[in-house]
Amino acid sequence: MDKITDYLSTINLSKNRIFIKYLNLLKKKSKNVSNISANKLEIEKLKLDLMKLYYRLGKYISKKNYNENISDFSYDEEYLSINKKINKLKTYIKKIKI
Repeated sequence: MDKITDYLSTINLSKNRIFIKYLNLLKKKSKNVSNISANKLEIEKLKLDLMKLYYRLGKYISKKNYNENISDFSYDEEYLSINKKINKLKTYIKKIKI
């Protein structure tokens, strides 16, 4: 690293336009990589949240079926609410992936 900084300090940047061009290109590419990484992290976090909702929905259905012998959730507000959250999150994940 010291060799690189020594070499860079000897370069006259005002005369060396090629070096400046590559340096700007490097900055641009590093921003792209960081944006892609942040996007992938966000998607993985959302997928984890989605799995939690699936778990919550499954637990709710199992509990209702076991305790109250319910198998039709067409008019169950909690069931519909969890499904709405799941669909909203899935749509958002698809939107981010594009």
